[in-house]
Amino acid sequence: MPSTQFTNINTMIDNPIEDEDFDLGPSKTQLKKASLAFQDLGQQLCELNDQKLAKLPLSDTVMAAIQTARGMRANAARKRQIQYIGKLLRNDNGEDIGQALEAMQAEHSHGHQLLQLSEHWSERLIGEPDALAQFLDLHPQADRQQLRALVRNCQKLPPESQQSPAHKKLRKWLRTCITEHGQ
Repeated sequence: MPSTQFTNINTMIDNPIEDEDFDLGPSKTQLKKASLAFQDLGQQLCELNDQKLAKLPLSDTVMAAIQTARGMRANAARKRQIQYIGKLLRNDNGEDIGQALEAMQAEHSHGHQLLQLSEHWSERLIGEPDALAQFLDLHPQADRQQLRALVRNCQKLPPESQQSPAHKKLRKWLRTCITEHGQ
């Protein structure tokens, strides 16, 4: 009479488990990558100021852990605290916080690009005579008369006075115009 233990092994060999029936879950490597991603997110959160942190959907526990990490000066202790923050984020709503942080950074990046674009157009409008026509071709809804007056006021000033109120007013008007009418 054959042993049931060996019969079970023989049936397992004869009938291998199909991949779709047997789910192992995430691999150890995937879990480690996710853990490190949450630790990186925790590090980024520790570097933000209080106003930006207030805009994110952080729990009180995570906020307290971030405040604790900010006060630590020893590298080893700070590293352990950031690992703890990563664990809290992994068990809490870390994905939502990461998405909100990315949106905040994208908004900041867009604002920076808009500032650079307005400075670029400001310099071109003041220095190049044909730049006015090019800007108005790109932005036909812009107030031509107001733009000419702003540029004329800036051209009257010496070139080294880039921080004058006239220059600031022109750059602000350009940012508003570009925002309202597209780039």
